[in-house]
Amino acid sequence: MSIKGYNGLAQIVVKGQGIFVLVFVLFYAISFSCWAQPDKVSQDELQQYYPKKLVTRIEVMAGPSFVYGRSDDFVLDGKLSVSAGFGLEHEFNSNFSIEVNFFYEIKGYKQKLSGINMDSGYARPSNSVNNLTLSYVSISPLGIYHFPTDRFSLGCGPYFGYLINSRFFQETYVNGSLTSIYRRRLLSNELYKSYDLGLSAIVSYSILKRRLVTINLIYNHGLMEVNIPPVSSYINNSIALVLKYPISR
Repeated sequence: MSIKGYNGLAQIVVKGQGIFVLVFVLFYAISFSCWAQPDKVSQDELQQYYPKKLVTRIEVMAGPSFVYGRSDDFVLDGKLSVSAGFGLEHEFNSNFSIEVNFFYEIKGYKQKLSGINMDSGYARPSNSVNNLTLSYVSISPLGIYHFPTDRFSLGCGPYFGYLINSRFFQETYVNGSLTSIYRRRLLSNELYKSYDLGLSAIVSYSILKRRLVTINLIYNHGLMEVNIPPVSSYINNSIALVLKYPISR
């Protein structure tokens, strides 16, 4: 083959390589643009391709509470107590979720009674303080609405409690002096039912963004009498102020 033939062949090869490089660059550019396209899709659109976990958030919680009762038979005083537990949350979207909270709660009441003591043969003023303690483990599934600010949320739902311990404590005073102390641990279903149910409402405020720490005001309104007749009627009520902290989210 002549030199001229070799030159023509070389020109064809060079042109072929150029076309190949051009095709490769175009293919790579198109592939890259297609691969990068999901970045332009909104987060809500992406989430439909990735199913959420059943439990999207686990929280621990604890705080003081004020417990008091309602009765048709006598006047009751409230008392300070504690509530502690943990919660499981499933988020449907940024505004709605469902929480299932598990609590250990100490409920009950104080009662002050006044009378006349005749043990010594003459009348002396007598006072007694009755203190009933009912310890429950409870579960409350709550529907929660989160406001767009991601600071406030409201929720409500039922609660169910199971009685695990009950105690009665009484102090008697005569002429202002303590004269007797009576303590008794009550058996299950002896004087009070082993279960309780009612309605629960919660108002939450997030101290930090993304609900890292929240202050929660929880109100429990009993719907049933927990006493067993002939014991005087008694219905549980409580207000708790608890802090929530997520351990998984």
